[in-house]
Amino acid sequence: MRKSVSAVLILAATCSSTIAVSSIQASTHFVPAEYDSIQTAIDSSVDGDTVLISPGTYVERINFNGKNLVVGSLMLTTGDDRYIRQTVIDGDSAGSVVTIPPGSDNRTKLSGLTIQRSGVTGTASGVFCDSSSARLEYLIVRYCGSTSGAGIYVRNCDANVRYSTLQDNTRGIYANGGHYSWLNFIDNYKTAFYASFGNPVVEDCYFEGNSVARSSAVIESRYTSGVFTRLVIQNNQGCGIKAREDTSIFQDIVVLNNQGSECWGAMMNNSTTRINRAIFAHNSSGDNRVGSAFKFDSESYPILSNLTVIAGENPGAALIWVNGHVWPVFVNCIIDRNGSELLAFWPSPGASFTFAFCCFPDSEGFDIREGDYLEWLEGNIIADADYVDREIGDFRLREDSPCIDAGVAQLDWRGLRILDIPHEMYAGRRPDIGWHEFGWANRVPFNNAPPIVPRLLANYPNPFNATTTLSFDIFTPGFVRLTVHDLSGAKITSLIEERLAGGNYRREWNAGNLPSGTYLLNLETAGQAVSRPIILVK
Repeated sequence: MRKSVSAVLILAATCSSTIAVSSIQASTHFVPAEYDSIQTAIDSSVDGDTVLISPGTYVERINFNGKNLVVGSLMLTTGDDRYIRQTVIDGDSAGSVVTIPPGSDNRTKLSGLTIQRSGVTGTASGVFCDSSSARLEYLIVRYCGSTSGAGIYVRNCDANVRYSTLQDNTRGIYANGGHYSWLNFIDNYKTAFYASFGNPVVEDCYFEGNSVARSSAVIESRYTSGVFTRLVIQNNQGCGIKAREDTSIFQDIVVLNNQGSECWGAMMNNSTTRINRAIFAHNSSGDNRVGSAFKFDSESYPILSNLTVIAGENPGAALIWVNGHVWPVFVNCIIDRNGSELLAFWPSPGASFTFAFCCFPDSEGFDIREGDYLEWLEGNIIADADYVDREIGDFRLREDSPCIDAGVAQLDWRGLRILDIPHEMYAGRRPDIGWHEFGWANRVPFNNAPPIVPRLLANYPNPFNATTTLSFDIFTPGFVRLTVHDLSGAKITSLIEERLAGGNYRREWNAGNLPSGTYLLNLETAGQAVSRPIILVK
């Protein structure tokens, strides 16, 4: 599946409503007006300076040289995200395109650019950030990575990477630590996000169309204690999550419709990873010796709570595959084998399974071979979970589902408190079984397209006297409402209330009958809204 960059770049509401236009401090160096290359401008800068790049393609590789600089497109001064695609740094396949070496702190920022074509050997990357807490934001990184590199390579540092798209790279991001949010990973190869050591925080990210090797995964976490939350991993070729010698937490996760010759929703090797509030559905393997939802291998002891687990369409493959001395504990989970075998063993004995307050649609598939152990605790039920609509993949619970209020909030197991859900995290007397709490919105919205919000562009002119041009983009057809409000929130007028196709729109507005002042322009569509201040001066 191939999508254009414009169709996958996350343009969060922050970009058009709450993004603060950067104040240009100290000296500003203009490229190409004052300098014929970005690197020349950097070389002439000192800490606190800004290198402001006009639209164009710059075939060069740049190095911050340990300086604390802001380097970015005209989006820095205008807030107009169209400059991201118009301002390109092309590494000409010669090595890392942007290097941020040790010494740069969080005053260092790379923003509003397209980074492309790094080298193909060593750790060559689109952005190589080493021992720095730089901020990388509003970027498109494409056609980058190498045998050991990535679109963005963050080594031994606390970089903050957000509001960006990683597309068509050999490995999207390689991370030793750092904070990653509102990222799209589209059509990357090898691994979309690889975490090794450190404590990365990864949240609000979307993964689609990525292709990974047989023994790899879309997200790999190795030797880490990270936090991965609110992630959608769908329609990829290969395993969703791989945790190796890992103690990370995965929470509010969607792993859906992934396929491959050897594909699991999640695989764990020597790990004590926790997964909480997640759905693993319709992940299919072409190898009937493996498990479509989970693989537990070699001394893994995961705790899995409030999951909805549904087998994919791969006849002959089991839902859960185990090898060796592993002991997964399932609490408050729907375990739906969907006609597949429930468990597969290959080849070493010594596995143990613990189930508490779980729902199974039927009692078949619990065959435990000699040398393995099943621990069946209280609260388990054999019943149809009663989804809203299995055929279209709506695995929320109906109001009569036996899973509602059938879970447990606190659970002690072998002398340890392994589950403690605060009451504000569930709706009824007790938590529901499964991922979805009845009556609540999904914690992670997921559908068949990347998460896209409408884009409200700057009006022109602004300030204006009587008449101004309003511009906005919508990415999917739907009902659109464009309104003007005063600063108290009261609606002044409605400019558009109609169904529109996806595309770019412009509207003239004459405010000649209104007094001077600041007003708020509000755009609503597809259940999302963005706002922008506009100034009328008479």
